[in-house]
Amino acid sequence: MTTPMLHYVVRCQNTQMRYGKPTENGYYEKLSTAFLKLRGSGRSCPGLYKPKLVLDAANGVGAAKVELLKRHLNDALDIELRNDGSDGILNYQCGADYVKTQQKFPIDVSVEPDCRYVSFDGDADRIVYYFIDKNNKCGSYR
Repeated sequence: MTTPMLHYVVRCQNTQMRYGKPTENGYYEKLSTAFLKLRGSGRSCPGLYKPKLVLDAANGVGAAKVELLKRHLNDALDIELRNDGSDGILNYQCGADYVKTQQKFPIDVSVEPDCRYVSFDGDADRIVYYFIDKNNKCGSYR
């Protein structure tokens, strides 16, 4: 499990399951339902939504979990996974801490203007969102 998944399960148990089902699948259902509801409400930056996201998973546990989450999103978000742990070392030249402290893009991520990028750390409890605009200026989402 990722750290956020563990926190979710504990919260469910501590609220006698009023918060949700204390399972991995319950976590995916809660997260995807909230995302799809927000997406369908029109309040999520109308006209600015781009359904593609490149995710640097830092070669950690988050990579496998994102693959499972994608099944619940009904193609509302195209997540392109990088540094998925298949041949890399945990957090080596990738991940949220690397991007933040080194101010560099992670290994195995080709950055294109106007695309959205996110990097997790190894256990997926820290994230950094970033992009390159059409003028090749780097920025991060706050």
